[in-house]
Amino acid sequence: MLRDDIRGTQLCPSDIADYLLTIGGTTPFGEPMWRLVVAGNVVWKVAGGKVWDEGLSISERGGFNFVDEDGWGPYRNRPIRDESERLVERRRYPHLEVEVKTPTDQEWNAVAAKQQREMGGTFDKVFSPEAYGEGVRRMHRKRNETAALMARVKPAPWSVINMMPFPLNVNGVLHSHLARPDGNQVDACPVGSPYVHFVIKDVQYSIKDEGAGMDNLDNYTPMAWDPSILAQDYTNEFLTKMGCGGVITYEGDHKPESTPGLKHKMDEARKERNRWLLRKVQEAEADWGDSSGRGRKNITELHRKAAEILLYEKILKQQPEWLLVASSETTPDPCPGCGEIADRKAAICKNCRYVYNPLEAFKSTLIEYGHIAMDRLSTEDWQEANKIKADRARAKRQGQSGQRATGVGEESQDSGANETAGEPHVDVHGKAEDHQKVS
Repeated sequence: MLRDDIRGTQLCPSDIADYLLTIGGTTPFGEPMWRLVVAGNVVWKVAGGKVWDEGLSISERGGFNFVDEDGWGPYRNRPIRDESERLVERRRYPHLEVEVKTPTDQEWNAVAAKQQREMGGTFDKVFSPEAYGEGVRRMHRKRNETAALMARVKPAPWSVINMMPFPLNVNGVLHSHLARPDGNQVDACPVGSPYVHFVIKDVQYSIKDEGAGMDNLDNYTPMAWDPSILAQDYTNEFLTKMGCGGVITYEGDHKPESTPGLKHKMDEARKERNRWLLRKVQEAEADWGDSSGRGRKNITELHRKAAEILLYEKILKQQPEWLLVASSETTPDPCPGCGEIADRKAAICKNCRYVYNPLEAFKSTLIEYGHIAMDRLSTEDWQEANKIKADRARAKRQGQSGQRATGVGEESQDSGANETAGEPHVDVHGKAEDHQKVS
């Protein structure tokens, strides 16, 4: 059996799959109890985040440097990309790069002997239907009876119509069985498309634990969930709780255009969707106009999709300014010192004086050479900073030497002028003479 978290082309051989089904049986949901998984093909969806260079340590990924003797400060490393706003697929066992080999008879016998010692028998004996307890056998019997009843009743399929720019996903084990290979249950409606049609055909089963009875056996009752109940969960999640509109459900697997009553229902759902999307666009407009710049971080892909749909529907007359800006370029990162959003071209925070760009600040003489912020400079930046310092020092020496030469000339002229003006003069014999009196 293939699961949605399995990728690749390495499938379990049929004889091994039959063997696993024989020794393990099936779950109350009708799935094999055991499955053979090739670790390299197992992926799972996780919340995205910032993707860093694998060569960087944890502290170098936005932390502080406390090691250098010359000083400390935050590292200047930046992530390669930011995936914080979406789910991404990751390999579940990235460290396993082994070749799957068929075990030899000797290896099979060694494992069987170990199972015999630890469990009192091999897996095919311990987990065989004959070894089931009375409670488990009773549960399987009820499960088969419920499945037979559903086969006689034959619940009709139900359709889910999605007109929203995001996929419809309902949390829970039952709805996870409806997920497609990409992890979504009902795909998002593309811009320009009227809707996405999703059909629920199969009955899903869960188990209700009713505790132990008078015979001291666990009682598990299978619960059947027909497509109508599963479809109603989408209505409760997105219409009742979110109030977004754009979602309708109805009995059958036919297209909604084929029923006159559904056409009116589709029009009302589209109007409600447009009103909800318009509120999202107004939220983005308010965040974009925030004078502090902090609100621009709140503009997401959902706001952009909402604007695109309303432009297509001709509800918006002109394209918003923030729609043209990529999500990664909406606003710069906040200042690590005070959290304020500054101009991209600023070298120093105007609020707390944190130095964004030490090299540019040094070029502009906003900081002196040796400032603690310069500890974040790279090797190339240090070379350029040292060159700038040397050029400034050379220009300063040349200016000072020229000033001293000019000062000596002015001093000589002043002394000559003083002598001719009748200042007292001391001769070689130490007597003072007054030139005016002598004359």
